[in-house]
Amino acid sequence: MVGDVKLMAYVNTGFKRIIKYVLLPIVIFFTLLLLSCGNEKQKLSAPTDIAVGDDGFLTWSKVDNAHAYTVDINGEQYETAENRLDIFELTHNVDKVYNIKISAFGNWDKFDESDWSEITEYKISDLYLKGLGFALINNDAEIEVSVISASLMTNKIVIPQSIGNLPVTSVAQNAFKNCEKLTSAYIPDTVNNIGFNAFANCSALTRIRLPKNITKIESGMFESCVNLLSVVVPSSVKEISTSAFARCKKLSAVDLSADLTHIGNSAFSGCESLREVIFPNNVEVIKLGAFSGCKSLKSIHIPKFTRYIEVRAFYGEYIDSITVEDGNDVYAGDGNCLIRKADKFLLAGCNSSVIPNYVESIAQSAFYNCLIKSVNLPNTLRSVGRIAFYGCAELKELHIPQSLTEIYEDTFSGCVGIERITVAQNNAVYCGEGNCIIRKADNTVVYGCRNSVIPDYIETIGTVSFRYCIYLNNIVIPNSVKTIEVSAFRDCISLKKISLPNSVAKIETGAFHGAGLYSVTLPQSAGAIERQAFMGITAYVPFENWQDGWQTQIFNGTWTGAAFHQSSLVYGCELREDGGAPWVYSIKNNIKGVSPYNGGEKRVQDLCDNPRIPHRDGYVFKGWTSVEGGATAEYAPYTLDNGEVAALSAAQRANIPQDATLYAVWAEDK
Repeated sequence: MVGDVKLMAYVNTGFKRIIKYVLLPIVIFFTLLLLSCGNEKQKLSAPTDIAVGDDGFLTWSKVDNAHAYTVDINGEQYETAENRLDIFELTHNVDKVYNIKISAFGNWDKFDESDWSEITEYKISDLYLKGLGFALINNDAEIEVSVISASLMTNKIVIPQSIGNLPVTSVAQNAFKNCEKLTSAYIPDTVNNIGFNAFANCSALTRIRLPKNITKIESGMFESCVNLLSVVVPSSVKEISTSAFARCKKLSAVDLSADLTHIGNSAFSGCESLREVIFPNNVEVIKLGAFSGCKSLKSIHIPKFTRYIEVRAFYGEYIDSITVEDGNDVYAGDGNCLIRKADKFLLAGCNSSVIPNYVESIAQSAFYNCLIKSVNLPNTLRSVGRIAFYGCAELKELHIPQSLTEIYEDTFSGCVGIERITVAQNNAVYCGEGNCIIRKADNTVVYGCRNSVIPDYIETIGTVSFRYCIYLNNIVIPNSVKTIEVSAFRDCISLKKISLPNSVAKIETGAFHGAGLYSVTLPQSAGAIERQAFMGITAYVPFENWQDGWQTQIFNGTWTGAAFHQSSLVYGCELREDGGAPWVYSIKNNIKGVSPYNGGEKRVQDLCDNPRIPHRDGYVFKGWTSVEGGATAEYAPYTLDNGEVAALSAAQRANIPQDATLYAVWAEDK
């Protein structure tokens, strides 16, 4: 019995060994076989819809589950993760047919590589060659290319390397200018000179390959190429000249050459899509307006060896950051400002600038149209240039320090948000009474704001002192004012009425041009009124006859608008006054007006065309009456089709007896 038990144990142990060493591997094998049969790799589809666009990019339909693609062009293979490949520079032989095929591959554990696609043939059209002209240069040893038929310059062109046995080394000035159907151009490395304006106004041009040996991007070379997207400037280029890329509105990227030293006037002006510019270390000169109007450019970094930057090289209106590399001996970037160290001269600011407390001068246009919300002019500041803070609409307050004794009339023009103006009491040149900047020496308002109150000793309202003050809706001109200078209230669109006192003797060019005035009453003293001082208004004047120049346009090579261009004048009015500014008491229906139509000739017309309502401080105009002293208007104001209110309608004027005197009816404005 014991032996039987031992025998059974031995048998069981052997059986287990058989299972472990013989059957188990067999089970695993068949299990793996079954698993592999259930997970057979899937073959990817071959790419389709293969095409080469005018921009030089090869594209095809995206393949599901593809991680990347292999592109074969005449036996040369390239890999790309996207369903597109830039072949612009890979295909630049006009005489060659490019056979293109593409395969897709994915995760090798699950997907097999696709078959090759069907072959797509690509050949650059050579039709444009018939529109090119070739000239011998340099002792007939080289060729210069130009265009003799712009209509044949379509799509992609490739400038030939040689003609006969002579190399093509030059592209003529204006060569491809105005070729509006040219989309891209490949220029071979044999070319070492491209003339000015060579591709100007090529409005469809999206890209270009520049040769490796040119040393200069000439003036206007790509000016107004509005669809040019990006440019690689060869390392040989040392200078980008005036307006080379001006108004390339879609130019978003430019790779500047390492040896570039000079960027000319307006080189990139108006490049609205340019997001970033990395100046190479060798850039020494950046000239006037080089980056003006670059709306997408948010930061500027000046390298260590830059030695000369002109005023207005770039405007800070779109820029949030200005920095200068450590070690630059000429410039500093303190407070997000570009400052010339030698004379503490602030050349440019930006939206986030904080003016350092050592600055002595601020350049013209330094903060032009910036969105800076506050400005602290330091006590070291002595002068501020023209339109330095022009259009800084976010500024609310302005304080002029003691040291600042030189301000131009347009320094703060267009700062429409300013509500409060102060001047340090011990400033020797200016004072700040009535929320105005006043020049003490001649009692002239230099600058005002929406809350200004002109003091009663002021003699002159200065040039552009209130220009663009769009929120100014009321201003009292005191009886001390003798002169209102050029464009003083120009474009004050909310200023609907103004009273001019008898002291005013001269109103200069454009003083109220573009203001919201509908009418004005001129005092007897106002005989000197210059061109375009008032436009499109009704003027009530005490004279019996028109004044020379008031209504006649002046020819000085071109026609310049008369003082009351496109206006109506009512002459011979009787005026009264109550404490200062005169107002209309009566008019006569036999008085004629004039208008500067018909090439500037005087044209006599009836009383006036839809005369606007006259103005009187503190009163409301109710209309006209034929009874002197009458309180009831016989002819009430009339609303025109455009919504404006006129003092008389055409029908009313037709019923007024000739030679009748009409008296204004006024009621106190309560």
